[in-house]
Parts: sequence; C-alpha cells; structure tokens
Amino acid sequence: MGLRDRWHDWQHRTMGGRDYYALTPSNWALRVVAERLLAGWSAPARVLDLGSGPQIHEELLCGASAGAYWSLDRRAINGRLTVRGDALRLPFRDGTLERIFCANLLEHVPRPEAVVAEAHRVLRPGGALIAVVPHLYYLHDEPQDYYRFTRHGVRALMERAGFAVDAEAEAGGYLSFLSTPGFIVGWGLSPRAMRAPCVALSRLAARTAVALDRAFRTDRLYPVFAGIRALKPGGSA
Repeated sequence: MGLRDRWHDWQHRTMGGRDYYALTPSNWALRVVAERLLAGWSAPARVLDLGSGPQIHEELLCGASAGAYWSLDRRAINGRLTVRGDALRLPFRDGTLERIFCANLLEHVPRPEAVVAEAHRVLRPGGALIAVVPHLYYLHDEPQDYYRFTRHGVRALMERAGFAVDAEAEAGGYLSFLSTPGFIVGWGLSPRAMRAPCVALSRLAARTAVALDRAFRTDRLYPVFAGIRALKPGGSA
C-alpha cells in the first residue's frame, strides 16, 4: 500500500467520528468553525446533513442537535444514506425542515446560489442553515472543485436567497494550511496498530497550529475554513 493509499485508508477509518478532525490542522479548523456555529442550536431538532458524502460529521451533528440525523447525497458512499437526492432539487416540500448543515459542498456545485435557494425553500420559518466552506484549501474531488469562498461571499449568497445571517466563524490560517501536507505524509507512514497514540499526537499538533493561527490573527487574513449560520425569517431556530 502506497503513501497516498495509506492516507486515504486513515481518512476512511475515521470518517463519522471525532478522530477525523484530528488528522490535519485543516480538518481541525473545519471542526472549530462547525462547533462555533452549531453552538447557536439550543433546542433539539432534526438536522439534514446536505451533501453528506460518507457522513463525516454525523457524530458532531448528533451531539449538537440532540435530534434526528438525516444524511442526503446523490449516492451512498459507505452504504448508509437516509435520503438519496440532489442538492439542486431537494426532495422535500416547502417549509418542512428545521435545520440544514452543509460543509465542503458549495465549492463542488457549478451554481452554489441554487443550492442555497433550495435550502431556503425547504426550511420552515425560523429554520437555520449552516454552511462551512474552504477558503485556503488544496484541490480535491477534481474536476468538480469550482470555488473558494470568503465569509463575505457566503454572506452574499445567503442574503440574496432571503436568509438573515445570524453568525460567522473562521478558523485555521497560514500555519494550518502550510503544515497540513506534512500531516498527510505522516499519516501515510503511520502503522494502523498505533492508531490511538498517533491520533492523540496529531490532535495535539493540529489544535496547536489552529490556536497559533488564531493568536497571530492569520485566521482572519488567511482562513482555511469560513462558515455562516443563517436563519429563514419568520420564526426562531
């Protein structure tokens, strides 16, 4: 098994659990942004993981929502999928959902504004959409990797669709971005039998990189991930 295959194997083994976020500083930055925005979800509710892929964020979302977790994507990657569907034509009636979470989705669709508009349609008044997007990130899932976003760009997408922006978050920076390839190589060299100590060491190093970016405020100029929490007017989330 080559270096790249070993890295993908580690990703696959940790998807859906909190160890996934410890693999690299970029992954940890994604978690930080998501947790900051999920903190505004106080009441239990059903959450739709839009463009869920292999349900990377299932554990995180279940803990935050304390309600039912639904995953939606065009195909089941690991055999588990609640709803098969297209983010551009969501298979739900108008005003039926309470919360939608999408991470690493909007950069992969040619018309991200259409996805946001669909989310607005199916959310009930007071429903919330959280979108987490990359700003400083390597090319992935090519050739369907079209965009990078600033928080201002995501805010504009939300507001044009009729949402009211409730919160913003950013995490990671120059150090997190530049050190991530080293983490990937390290995981490619790590033996499976050493998962627990490797994850613990990687988590400490990844958290440190993200924390240093915040301390030096590089997370404002060069964020790895940015996110927005937005509400559909007319109620409370």
